[in-house]
Parts: sequence; structure tokens; C-alpha cells
Amino acid sequence: MLRNQVVNLIGLCNYIIKFEKDGRIVFGYHLDSRSDNELKQLEEKYGKSIFNGFSSFNYEVPWPKLKLSLGNLDFLIEGLHFELKPDGEINWLAK
Repeated sequence: MLRNQVVNLIGLCNYIIKFEKDGRIVFGYHLDSRSDNELKQLEEKYGKSIFNGFSSFNYEVPWPKLKLSLGNLDFLIEGLHFELKPDGEINWLAK
């Protein structure tokens, strides 16, 4: 199931936290283990998006949560679009 799969976004490993009713997907950064309560303490510095999810990427320091709409999703999925061989070679799969 997609919810349990790890997704690699812009070289940053993220996992799916939940699907919003409006179709947006909330991703969590795999190295961030802070709870929503801990993230709320950073609200003054970063705004509510720190615990709700940002709608854009931060290439310098990954956000703990991303909330992306269909228009912001542009990535490839291993096993569907490509295969990664043990030696690092990428094999593109035909559609």
C-alpha cells in the first residue's frame, strides 16, 4: 500500500503521514522524530506550517513535514518508473 512506502523526494527520504480530504498528501521527513507538540513550540519562528506541513521544499534544511497538492507532486517512483540495480545503475522502465 502506498501509505507504507517510503518516497524519495529531491534526494530527501520522506514517508506518507496522511491523506487530506482535499487531496493533499502530508509527508514526514524520515530523520525527524519530533511530535506535533514539539513542532508547535517552533511556530513563532516558522509559522503554523512547521507542524501542519509546508507546501514547498527547503533544499538547505529539510522541513519536518510537507503538505503537497497534486500540482506540486512531480517525482519518480522506484519499481514503477525505474529500477535501481545493486551497482547503482538506473534502469528506466518503459510505460
